[in-house]
Amino acid sequence: MLDETVNDRWRFSKDGEDIEVTVRGDRVADDSEIVRRWALDGLGLCYRSRIDVQADLARGALRVVCADWQGNSQPLYMVLASRRQVSPAVRALREFLVERMREAVAE
Repeated sequence: MLDETVNDRWRFSKDGEDIEVTVRGDRVADDSEIVRRWALDGLGLCYRSRIDVQADLARGALRVVCADWQGNSQPLYMVLASRRQVSPAVRALREFLVERMREAVAE
């Protein structure tokens, strides 16, 4: 749920083909962590960002279904107070995060 809207349409793509699957179940939540916990408890599938569940995948607690299909991509933003005079530390943090996200999705 987002703003009282149920996320009941999951989008996937593969080789230039896009599909949308309407899903339903006996649970609805507006807290993605709750959805993750339900999946860990074996109560169903979850449609989550790979970054959010990478540790669970790595330790075998969750597994990818339909691995040859790509889920809906969402951008990840770094919010700064100002673009002017970005400190070297903030630049280094940005580069670290970019590299870590690349590693995380490659795992």
